[in-house]
Amino acid sequence: MKYRNSQASRSPNLINSELERRVLGELLLDSEFAPELSEDDFTLPAHKSTIKSMQELKQNGRVIDISTLAGSGIDPVWLSGVLSGSPSAANIESNIRELKQLKNLRQLYQTSQKSLEMIEDGAVVDDVLMLWNTAQNQVESLGGEYYSMQDVAENIASEEVFERMKNTEFKTGFIDLDLNFHIHHEDLIIIAGRPSMGKTAFALGLAKNFALQQGEPVAFFSYEMSKEQLAVRLANSESAGDKSFLGFSRAVNKIRGMPLYMVDKPVSLMDARGIMRELSRKGVRHFFFDYLQIMPASHGENRTQELSHLTRTLKLYAKEFGCVNWVLSQLSRAVEARQDKRPSLADLRESGAIEQDADTVLFLYRPVYYGINSTDDIDNTNNLAQVLIRKQRNFKSPVD
Repeated sequence: MKYRNSQASRSPNLINSELERRVLGELLLDSEFAPELSEDDFTLPAHKSTIKSMQELKQNGRVIDISTLAGSGIDPVWLSGVLSGSPSAANIESNIRELKQLKNLRQLYQTSQKSLEMIEDGAVVDDVLMLWNTAQNQVESLGGEYYSMQDVAENIASEEVFERMKNTEFKTGFIDLDLNFHIHHEDLIIIAGRPSMGKTAFALGLAKNFALQQGEPVAFFSYEMSKEQLAVRLANSESAGDKSFLGFSRAVNKIRGMPLYMVDKPVSLMDARGIMRELSRKGVRHFFFDYLQIMPASHGENRTQELSHLTRTLKLYAKEFGCVNWVLSQLSRAVEARQDKRPSLADLRESGAIEQDADTVLFLYRPVYYGINSTDDIDNTNNLAQVLIRKQRNFKSPVD
């Protein structure tokens, strides 16, 4: 019994009532995930009864909100307090995973306690293994889904899908670029260059063309500049050279209604995914990340492995949300050693995985930055910025 008592004194805290409450609030904002949860995922009686009512409403095809839950006997004042503690559902998926992780740990902890009691009471090995085998089957997997070809074939066998596949390309608004560059849903596109090549300006130009000219909602994750700085740069690009306050005000009014969303906090990949999920429901199909080398990362023993994880994950996000992820990236100093200073794929800084994961790699090159004032084709390079297409996996539409 001495061993049991010492274990009990070190019992871990596997209950997070604040997390439970936050998830319930997020489900009030986004009830899509209600069937994925059960009473066992929660520990407090009020939380258990609330999720049970949510499931019943969902199964009966009814809307989940404060009014319908109140009709099921849940205190509406209490529900209002729960909802006020969850201003957004952006992190609902990660919070649900954490909640289920805690439930799994509680089950495993109870099994470990029971197995210790069985061992001290003289149980045979087979009985203890049977207990753990049962526990393993009960622990909920947090893995992904899989689909048969029959299911997939049925999903795509429609004229609507066929027509959509024929129209998966986007136009950048830059005529010469569109003639040689094709963008599709699920693409990861790298925009790379040395400092002062105009990566952010080019990305903002693309975002403005999508949002202002084409009405395509766009999101811009800025890990370096504030949202105000980005807005000022957009307004300046629209002022048509008018440096007066009146000209600036007109430009601000012009960009005011742009369907462009900005994130200027150094959010993690998981938080970025939550934001992407929420914005994709608003029709956003273009996400810009400025820039790769300063994005927070926690995977890998060194920066190369971290960058590999970032690009691989951003590619997966593009696939998950059917969007285009535009990722800005720095280049190594190896470019400076070349006579013409033109970058190549080998210059992608710190990670060969960037080239591997990307569907398209674009390099920005300004000859005048290196003192090259003219080329064979151009007499004056002062206002010249070239876009070099170094990799393009999907040049044509998936359906011709």
